[in-house]
Amino acid sequence: MSATMGGRIENEFVPYEQALVLKELGFDEPCLGYYTIYSDGEVKLFTSDKGFRNLEASTFSQAFRWFREKYGYYISFFRTHDGNWGTDLWLLGVHKPKATVFGETYEETELACLKKLIEIVKHETGNL
Repeated sequence: MSATMGGRIENEFVPYEQALVLKELGFDEPCLGYYTIYSDGEVKLFTSDKGFRNLEASTFSQAFRWFREKYGYYISFFRTHDGNWGTDLWLLGVHKPKATVFGETYEETELACLKKLIEIVKHETGNL
C-alpha cells in the first residue's frame, strides 16, 4: 500500500525533511514506512515493499521514543486555555522544561515539537 500526501496514514510518519535530519543525527531504527526518491526528484512515502527504500520513515511516536532513549528528552502535550495545543520538552532529571512549543492542532504541534527537538539536539551536539 502506498500513501499519498492527501490521506491520513502519512500523518503518522515524520515528514521527509525531518527524516533526513534524524538520519544525520544517527537515527537507524527499522521503520514501518520508507521514502522513495525518484530520479525526477519526486518523493513518495510507502508503507509496504513496493519501491526502492531510500530513507526510513519513522512514526512520530518512534522518533520521540528515540530522542528519549538516545538524548534523554521527553515531551508532554497539553491543551491551552484557547483550545490550541502545546507541548513541553523536558530533559530527564531537569525540573524545568527545556522549551515549549504551541500550535493550533495536535498534528501541527507534534511537528513543531519534533523540529524543536532536532534544533536543540543539533545545537547540543554541534551538528549544525
